[in-house]
Amino acid sequence: MIDVIAHRGLRHEKPENSIDAISAALQLPAIHGVEFDVELTGDGLPIVLHQETVVPSADFTRVEPAARDYTSRDWVIEHSAYDVAQLDVGSWMGAEFAHLRAPTLKQVLELPWRSTVAYIELKDATYWAQERDATRPARIVESALADFLAFKGSVNVISFNPEILSTLRERVPHIPTTLALWTEWRSRAGEAVTEAQRCGASTVSLPDIVVLQEPAWVQIVHQRGMKIHVYPVSPARGEPEFNNWTPDSQSKKWTELQLLGVDAIISDFARETVAEVAGGG
Repeated sequence: MIDVIAHRGLRHEKPENSIDAISAALQLPAIHGVEFDVELTGDGLPIVLHQETVVPSADFTRVEPAARDYTSRDWVIEHSAYDVAQLDVGSWMGAEFAHLRAPTLKQVLELPWRSTVAYIELKDATYWAQERDATRPARIVESALADFLAFKGSVNVISFNPEILSTLRERVPHIPTTLALWTEWRSRAGEAVTEAQRCGASTVSLPDIVVLQEPAWVQIVHQRGMKIHVYPVSPARGEPEFNNWTPDSQSKKWTELQLLGVDAIISDFARETVAEVAGGG
C-alpha cells in the first residue's frame, strides 16, 4: 500500500508547520508520516518554519505568505530563536490562528507521534545561493542532534543539501535519510540515485510532476534498492493558481502516482489523499 505523508501538517486547514497543523495531521487515521521544515536561527537553535513561503512583517511581529519566486531567503539566521519564536505564524490564515507561534523542533517532537513517522526537512537557505555557507550543514545538524537523540518515535531526515545528510550519517548513522531533488535532476535518475547513495540516503524525493513526466524514475530507483517519494510544487497563496489548488485538482495525479508504484505521496491535502489512495475512506 502506498504511504501518505502530510506536507507541513494539514497546511490547507491550518497554518503550515504550526503546532495545530502538525497535531491535526497526527490524528488522521492511516497517515504514515508528517513532514515539516527546520530552519537555523542566529543563535544556533532549530525552529520549525519554511522561510521561502513565509516572510516576517516589517515590525517583525508576524509572518505573511511570500510569493513563490524561488528566492533563497535567509532571514531566520539573522534573528535569535527567542525572537523568531515570538512571531505570530497564524493570523495570516485567520484570526482564530493568531495565537500560534513558531515552534521549536523540540516542541514538535514532544507531540504524540506514536507510530507516525516524523519526516524532518533540514533546510539550508544558502544551498542555491551564489555563495554557499560551507559551515551551515554541520551547524544545522549539530543544532538538531540532541532533539533527534531524545525522540522516541520514528524519524526520517530530509534535505536538498547532500552535505547535511553526509554529516548526519557521520554523527548518527542509524537515522534514515532522504535526499530531496529539484527539477535540475530531470532525466538524470541514475545520477540522482548515485548521489543519494553517496550521502547515505535510502530514499529520494522529487516533484510529482517529474515522475509523472518520466515514469522510468520509479523502476530505476527501485532497481537500486531505494524508495521514491514525491512532493507537490504548490502555488503560493495569493497567486491565481492557488484558487485552483484543491483536492479535486490533485486526485487524478495521486491515482496515477499510485499506479506507477511510488512508495509515498507527500500531500498538501493529506486527509483527502488518505481517503483516495490509502484506504482511509
